Amino acid sequence: MITRAEPLLWIQLLSLGVIPLEMQLIRLFLGASDPGPVPALERIFAWAIAVLAPTLFFWRRPPDWGSLLILSRPLSQRTPEQRQLSAIQESPVLKVALIIGALVLLIALWKLDRSAILLRDWSPLVGASRVKSLLAALPVLSLLLWQWQQIIQSVWLLTRSDQFVLSQPKLKDKELRERFLSIGLPVLQLARLDWSNATALSPRSGQPSDIPPISLKPEEGSTNQQGKYLDSNIPSTDGLIGRTTKDHDEETNAAGSKEGCPEESSRPTPGST
Repeated sequence: MITRAEPLLWIQLLSLGVIPLEMQLIRLFLGASDPGPVPALERIFAWAIAVLAPTLFFWRRPPDWGSLLILSRPLSQRTPEQRQLSAIQESPVLKVALIIGALVLLIALWKLDRSAILLRDWSPLVGASRVKSLLAALPVLSLLLWQWQQIIQSVWLLTRSDQFVLSQPKLKDKELRERFLSIGLPVLQLARLDWSNATALSPRSGQPSDIPPISLKPEEGSTNQQGKYLDSNIPSTDGLIGRTTKDHDEETNAAGSKEGCPEESSRPTPGST
């Protein structure tokens, strides 16, 4: 597929592992000071600056799928398929997902601020005012919104078929600059992923393999030689029985001769009387 060959779409999904750490960072910043007299108003005000304002901006100019916030893919060097891929970003589904992400961040900010006092001893801004702690959390909230939108866009683009992508118009450089937000140094030139080689290296189960089977010849000679050697080491049963019987008879005769000697010595000789 065309979309699955773009490495940047897969790289955007890696931010899923960073989001929990960013949530804890917000808790550390908010736990530096006690809440003000009206904490609900403070949370809504911080959310409006860090989340609501970027949401309205992203509604008009969505984040470019080729932007990693620090680095980005050059607009002038994009292929026709990549220009058609950018046209899909203006889907109403992505705009609805943007609103859902903004509301989710409001709920997350509310819960994080209520439990932030538990991390006060570990906060890097211990003793700071409430305004400073809120200002420190604003950039992290904006970053979460950016990552949310890029993740949703990547999942949406990766699930589009080739026919749907090829049916989109090819946007020009001017249209890409005016309709999308591309942040970062335009130096990324990653090669497209080639999934055909990976499929060829790992054949599917159930298909015959091209490698012929290897037949192993039985080693009859060695087996017979080992059998003769083992037979020669086993003693004959008849020989054992004969030797055992002979030894038993000899032991019996020896025992009888020993018993008869004292009787003969106890009898008196004729000349002694």
